[in-house]
Amino acid sequence: MALGVFVDPAVVDLPDGHGIQVMQLLSPGASRDAFYDLGDIKLALSQTDAAVNAYQRAAEADKTWGKPVLALGRIAMTKGDLAGASKFFQTVITVDPASPEAAQAKTLLAQITK
Repeated sequence: MALGVFVDPAVVDLPDGHGIQVMQLLSPGASRDAFYDLGDIKLALSQTDAAVNAYQRAAEADKTWGKPVLALGRIAMTKGDLAGASKFFQTVITVDPASPEAAQAKTLLAQITK
């Protein structure tokens, strides 16, 4: 294995019975998309804290990309943290204003500020 790359077999553990374990190879310079996809997988497995961590890493990898920030806002909204969700949605609108995610953020922001 090359230096600077690590294998984390715990990154994605599918429930027993599926007969599949996914090992994610991540390097320190892993792409924003890899972290975003990892967040989606973790969220689908109801591993919300791990999903938040992955989405945060995706957002840090590209500070002008609203997609992971929108995901963080949706998670905050689901948890009932409307103030946190509002901040995430406002951030999406600020950093990625012409994106489809900004349009979604505006809609969600309007819903929680009624």
